Amino acid sequence: MRRIIAIIFIVAFGGLISSAQNQSLQYASQYYEIKPDTSFFLAKSVYLKQKDSLSLDRAKSAQILGIMLYQQGAFHKSAAYLLESADIYEKREVLQEYVHSLNWLGAVNQYGKQFELAWQYYDHAFHIANEVGDSSLIAACLGWKGHYYEKISIPDSALVLQKRALHLFELVNDQKGMARIYDNLGSVYEDEGTYDSAYYYFSMSSLLNHRLGNMNSFVVNINNLGDIFRKTEKWNKALIYTDSALRLADRYELVYQKRSAYRDMAKIYSAMGLHEKANEALEAAYDLNARIFEESNARRLTQLQALYEMERKESRILALEREKDQQSFLKMMFVAIIALVLTIAILVVSQQRMRIQKNKQIIKQNKKIHDTRQALTTAELKNALLNEDKLKAELENKALLEKKLREDLVTKSQVLTSHTLQLIRKNNFLENLKDELREIQKADKKDRGQIVRRIVASINQSFTQDEDWKEFQKVFEQIHPEFYTRLQARYPELSSSDLRLCALLKLNLNSTDIATILGISLDSLRVSRYRLRKKLKIENGGSLSATLMES
Repeated sequence: MRRIIAIIFIVAFGGLISSAQNQSLQYASQYYEIKPDTSFFLAKSVYLKQKDSLSLDRAKSAQILGIMLYQQGAFHKSAAYLLESADIYEKREVLQEYVHSLNWLGAVNQYGKQFELAWQYYDHAFHIANEVGDSSLIAACLGWKGHYYEKISIPDSALVLQKRALHLFELVNDQKGMARIYDNLGSVYEDEGTYDSAYYYFSMSSLLNHRLGNMNSFVVNINNLGDIFRKTEKWNKALIYTDSALRLADRYELVYQKRSAYRDMAKIYSAMGLHEKANEALEAAYDLNARIFEESNARRLTQLQALYEMERKESRILALEREKDQQSFLKMMFVAIIALVLTIAILVVSQQRMRIQKNKQIIKQNKKIHDTRQALTTAELKNALLNEDKLKAELENKALLEKKLREDLVTKSQVLTSHTLQLIRKNNFLENLKDELREIQKADKKDRGQIVRRIVASINQSFTQDEDWKEFQKVFEQIHPEFYTRLQARYPELSSSDLRLCALLKLNLNSTDIATILGISLDSLRVSRYRLRKKLKIENGGSLSATLMES
């Protein structure tokens, strides 16, 4: 429970600290022109409290310090803070603030006459703003670039860029940005002597600044309007506006604007010939200038002393932190060494125990392997004897089977030969029958009956031979089981007559026997063999019998 309460307290306290720092930065950012001393110390205190070198509070406080030091003329320190701010914002990818820091770096270098470097900062900021796609950010960058051209006396480019910036601010209704650009445009037209345009833009800027409550800028606008009337020799209006600026500056304690109003009033009285009043206004301006100078020197001295003290304290804190870190490091190293020694000792003891256990296991496993090998050797010997007996039996069975197959083959060959001879005899019988029929045609009527009876007897005898060809095919297929199947698969166009001729050629019979079996002449057999060669696609010079013997 105590831990939970402690955690809640730490979180709440941390939140309060963070909120206080944010409020300090917000105040410093808003009032650094009006109350520079307070803003400076607030920003510096937040800056020194940041231990994280990449915290956003450190970046913002560095940015504010850089801007304030720029306004006080401490350009070297200003650039250092602004560079740190830009570096943090770039690494943290807070691109809008990164662009603002780049633009202020451009202003620092521009004031220090480093115009090329200043332009590089302005241009880089402009490219980043375009990548972000924020119209107000792009417009602000255009305003900075236009101000750059104004200060190097290129008014045309300055006006183009300022008007582009104004257009973008108007699109997003950014009145603060519009007020700033109106003032910039008025300044350019005033330098060019185009007082009507200058009056219009200063007036527009004053209206927006008054609406926004930006009194410092509002007083500047009123003073600028008085200056326009002075330059156009409208003395009464010039006095009215300048006196209004003086009263507002006095009310809001804007010492710099009060000094500017006295100076402009002295110029107006001098132009009107009221030299006594001009001297009074000029003396008031001198008094304010001396006061400002004294206060500025005192403030600068105080700030420098504060900077020195803060930097000295920061250095002391860093030294103490380094010393503390070193002591912590040494303690950690000591603890780490002890832990390492203990770990090594534990590992050595553990490895020794593991080695002993492993050796015991190895001995046990070796014994087990030895016993297993002996058992396997005995079993393998028995299996070898059994396999030898089995192999002998298989060889004997194989020899008997081969003997039987050879005997069957001889028997079937004899049967096939017998059937072949029967076919030959049958066909010879038919040839004889044909001859006897011719004799009937030639014989006398009294002899015809005897010839017919002889023919009938011969036919009856041949009835027993009708099944010879079927038996022949049956036996042939037993001896050559896949002959017909292979032929028909390769040559499906073969007829039954072609298959018979192929079977007889497979038996390697001579042409006379084949012709007798098929009941055709030798000439017809030659024609059949020729047709068969074509169907089997045998080239000239190829052997038909050899092809069928290989099938």
